[in-house]
Amino acid sequence: MENLKSESKSHLRLDLLRKTLNRAVKRYFAELYRDKFQNESATFWVRSKTFLSEVLTFSQEALTNMNYVLPEGYSMDEAVHLVANLINPQLQKKLTSKPKNISKVTNLYNDSLSHFTHRLNQRLWTHPLYKSIYMAFFNSGELAKFSDRDQTLSRSKSQYLEEVDRLLTI
Repeated sequence: MENLKSESKSHLRLDLLRKTLNRAVKRYFAELYRDKFQNESATFWVRSKTFLSEVLTFSQEALTNMNYVLPEGYSMDEAVHLVANLINPQLQKKLTSKPKNISKVTNLYNDSLSHFTHRLNQRLWTHPLYKSIYMAFFNSGELAKFSDRDQTLSRSKSQYLEEVDRLLTI
């Protein structure tokens, strides 16, 4: 009986696993962006007129480097805008022209982080655009590398990787 209790304590709840994985994708792209522009002043990039175009250009480069495969029925522009939203959610307010369907998935992602429910999470993970970005993140090996240096993911790495396998089959 005592052995069962210690095993259950080390097992993370499903909702926490998924929310942490959602945040890991966001942190990965945000850190990648920060690393590229680490020599620049943060206020320069926020106030600069080129900030928006830089984030969008960077997002496209990041997806290309991960050998991203676009899901059928979606444009690369939509994927780029979703990654840009992961880097800086405030961008959606600043964009004058954005893809028609991008608000739906960015709102779904943002809602899933702040108002986590299983239903929202299920909708997010079954959304082809988000799932394809996450699959590229996982299949490129970036999740494994990122989890080695991320304190939260490294504590229970095997549980997170098992959950990723389950999520990719949804």
